[in-house]
Amino acid sequence: MARARALIALTLLVGAPLATPSSRPSRLIGMRGGVEPVTADGAHAPPPPPPPPLPAARETFAFRAEMTQLMSLLVQSLYSDKDVFLRELISNAADAIGKARAAAHADAAAVDGGAPRADDQHEIRLRADPVARTLTVEDTGVGMSRDELIGFLGTVARSGTKEYMRTTADATAAGARAEPLGAERGLIGQFGVGFYAAFLVAQRVALFTRAAGGPLLVWESGAGDTSFTLREPTAAEVRARAGDTCRLADGAIGSAVVLELRAAEAGYADEARLAQLVRMHSAFVDAPIRLWARRRRLPSDPPAAGARRDDADADADADAGADGSVWDWRPLNALSPLWLREPNAVAPAEYDAFYAALCDDDRPPLARVHFEARAGAGELRARALLFVRSRARRAPAGAFDGARACGLRLYVRRVLVCDLLAQPRAAGVDARADDDGARAALPNWAARMLNGVVQCDELPLHASRETVQRTRALSQLLRLLVARLLSHLETMAAENTMAAENTMAAENTMAAEGAERTPFDALYAAHGDALKLGVTEDEGSRERLLGLIRFASTANAPPADADAADAAAPLLASQMVSLDAYVGRMAAGQPAIYYLAGESLRAVRAMPALERVTSRGYEVLLLAEPIDEYALAAVRAYRGKPLLSAASEELDDEHGRASGAAAALPAPGDVGDDVDAVASAELCSQMAAALAGRVDRVVASARLVASPCALVNAASGHGWSAGMERLLRAHAERAAADGGPSVPPARRSLELNVRHPIVHELGRRARERAADPSVREHAQLLYGTALLDAGFGLEDPSDFTRRVHAVAARGLGLCAEGG
Repeated sequence: MARARALIALTLLVGAPLATPSSRPSRLIGMRGGVEPVTADGAHAPPPPPPPPLPAARETFAFRAEMTQLMSLLVQSLYSDKDVFLRELISNAADAIGKARAAAHADAAAVDGGAPRADDQHEIRLRADPVARTLTVEDTGVGMSRDELIGFLGTVARSGTKEYMRTTADATAAGARAEPLGAERGLIGQFGVGFYAAFLVAQRVALFTRAAGGPLLVWESGAGDTSFTLREPTAAEVRARAGDTCRLADGAIGSAVVLELRAAEAGYADEARLAQLVRMHSAFVDAPIRLWARRRRLPSDPPAAGARRDDADADADADAGADGSVWDWRPLNALSPLWLREPNAVAPAEYDAFYAALCDDDRPPLARVHFEARAGAGELRARALLFVRSRARRAPAGAFDGARACGLRLYVRRVLVCDLLAQPRAAGVDARADDDGARAALPNWAARMLNGVVQCDELPLHASRETVQRTRALSQLLRLLVARLLSHLETMAAENTMAAENTMAAENTMAAEGAERTPFDALYAAHGDALKLGVTEDEGSRERLLGLIRFASTANAPPADADAADAAAPLLASQMVSLDAYVGRMAAGQPAIYYLAGESLRAVRAMPALERVTSRGYEVLLLAEPIDEYALAAVRAYRGKPLLSAASEELDDEHGRASGAAAALPAPGDVGDDVDAVASAELCSQMAAALAGRVDRVVASARLVASPCALVNAASGHGWSAGMERLLRAHAERAAADGGPSVPPARRSLELNVRHPIVHELGRRARERAADPSVREHAQLLYGTALLDAGFGLEDPSDFTRRVHAVAARGLGLCAEGG
């Protein structure tokens, strides 16, 4: 290997090839004097031949391309959805109208022979003919001259709009004209390929156009053609191909694109589908869009004006004329882009109408956030109108597998670019990372809550607008949206807290009957689970989300012996406690934030484990939903205080120590301090042997008050509640089919209340008689009751009922089977 490297270096040094006809007879094997090549016999090697002379002149060639293949690759690769062809054509039409408006203000003589067309006379018209399988998109814009048709439509990726904006910018900089008008700033075309999106659905495209002072022209080409034609059509041809409503045949300025649809795409000539596409992609274009469609004749319609009957169509469908229907231009984009207006200039009724038209929700929104702000380093200006839905959006099937569309739409210059994505609910995925290769997405919790629109004209668009999802700028924009939403929710929560304090002062009760719901109460009832979901998934917003979530607690929930209806009634957010309020009223010396989870508030209030903390005067958060426990599992501490389950073995004497008057009171029948330590130890040993494989250990405790025993989670285990464990096991069983991990078996200990009469008597028997059968029998019963109290299912229900029946029979003096 070293010899080969030396030979290569030598060859490079002397400038000779490694093997040439002249070098083969005298193979180079070494160097003489460090610089002269020598042969195997020691003779000097011949010098290398001189390099060939460079040509006196270089030739330059242009790249060639197979246009049919190039156009197919261009269109099919840029657009993943055929529906966008209409968006592209409407955007081009809107740009043409924007130029016409600017020209009308700059030089009135440039439009319609000196009479500038008023803004309300500009429009975009769609007319479909299902029989002929054609679709016409007509506009009242500036039109195009012969040179523009050749220069812009004959040159792929040359944008007339971009060149127009560059020209006007140069003129403005030179002082030859005033600042660009709003209509000019709103032009969206940049890449010169949008027009060719028509070939996604059309086999042939004809563009009829007339510029100010110019003739009527038609540009025409087919999907597989390598050329285009340009000629002057007759007015009759315009009416025949673009429809008899086309104003170009009457001398008007503008353009009409006529698409001859392929047979497979005939559905795009359907009126309902066209209306749906316009509302989806182009509802807020700055020009009226109207569709030629049939409607019922109104009493206000003049006999021959206002609406015109299509006689040709009446001949084809005699019933159409008989039912009194007429053809008319139906508006498709009547909604105003409210997000572009100042919030104080929009009436509440306008917001509600906008929400009803835009969103898939049949109820009014619970809140709205309307703002204008800058994102990133200030280079992005965003205008947004966000609505909090009346109820949470359910995650569709496959929501764990990848990003999906949410209820927010991204606009650039009033044109829909894409639906924003919600991040996939997969562990370890940060869909808002500043990675240009990742798809920026809204956090899942926010996506479930929101509908609305956001517009940012400074976003870096690409020829395929879908690629904006992979830009760092969009990630910055999404962070801004989340921050504004959180700020609004925090304001609502603060107002809710003030209202709750006022209610407490007036009624002297936390759950005043008939308490009026605040806006935050309604929002939290609908989206509290989404906020808790955010705690688990959105690490960047976790601290702020923790300040928003609310919990029932031993200070506000109905007691365990409350009426069933009262216990089942859900608490309002204003009746629950926030983590900030909990920390603010913690008892002196309380070392942790305590919580306990169960299937319902009533079930949690009855759990023996609750006694271990409440007997010391500490408040406990009561978690009655699986998402509650799942959310707090993602939080180690809050405001410097650790979070600890009251059912955890970690709750040692340090955590359970009483302070002042908060010492526990003895329960009825309590044996007081008459506790035999030796008997307790012997009882724990015998019960541990009887329950081997079911509990890690059996320990004596003085922290229980009224219950003889309680199950506690081992400090080294996962420590889930019964409901959470069932949920995780069900999920693990589904995942196991795909080779996913399983839930490890729970590790629990059984705590015995050594002052309880039952435990005291069992301890006496255990001390007097080793392996007492009654101790073993009652160990099984106590373990079963502890399982039920904690919300777990019985491992062997029939065995447990048999033991209960045996105890009942003995208590009644009867002879039990097997007793």
